[in-house]
Amino acid sequence: MICQAHKLPSKKNNSYIRTASTPAYEDSLGYNEINFDDTKENELLFIRAQRDYEIYAKHNFTMDVENNKSVKQTNKTDDVKNNFTQTVGNNSDRTVKANDIKTVTKEEVHTVKENKLQNIKKDYTTIVQQTKREFIEQDVVDEIKEVLHTYIEGDVTDKYLENFFIQVGKEMGVNLEGSLHIDTSSVKAESATTTQIEATEGISLKCGGNTLTIDSSGIHFNTSNFLDNSGSDGVVANMVEREKVLKGIRFENE
Repeated sequence: MICQAHKLPSKKNNSYIRTASTPAYEDSLGYNEINFDDTKENELLFIRAQRDYEIYAKHNFTMDVENNKSVKQTNKTDDVKNNFTQTVGNNSDRTVKANDIKTVTKEEVHTVKENKLQNIKKDYTTIVQQTKREFIEQDVVDEIKEVLHTYIEGDVTDKYLENFFIQVGKEMGVNLEGSLHIDTSSVKAESATTTQIEATEGISLKCGGNTLTIDSSGIHFNTSNFLDNSGSDGVVANMVEREKVLKGIRFENE
């Protein structure tokens, strides 16, 4: 073990304890060192390990840094066998230049008491193998600058306890491979210009026991009581004969 001061007088406040590596390295100086700099307002304790550096505490280990702390290292592994608590008094900034992978075996809970912002410059993928629930106590606003695609392999159920409005700036299309069923107390359709309903086989309007059917053969009424109340260019009752089709209209009386 070597114990001596540095060069004097420039290093008069410095001293160190140095042990040399044995056997010595052929091309470099190997040593462990504890260095003391006692210069006022520049005091420094420097510890150098030639290779590994280990601290073993059989009970508590406390480090109190009253100002800044900087750590430079190649790799880092933390093995916490019980709980881990971290408290940051002000801001926390974290930069990962490559991938960031986190695995949580049980539950993960995030509590944000104010706003939260996520800025994702490329794709964003979420995979939930079971159920996903979202509880939002106020409004939801989604802004999409391009196209929205939603693909659902099973059924979809939406329940709205109050009103539901859809506003479309241009056209709206619904393509159903099966049937469409609407169950409501009343339906009102308004169009600023023209309303057009098309069907390849037929269109039926039914109320109670009365039916109006339009198909490729004509317009058919199935009613026990037909009232003529046409005051415009519609077809009136005296233009229609029983048992015949005139102008594409046939009456079928029960």
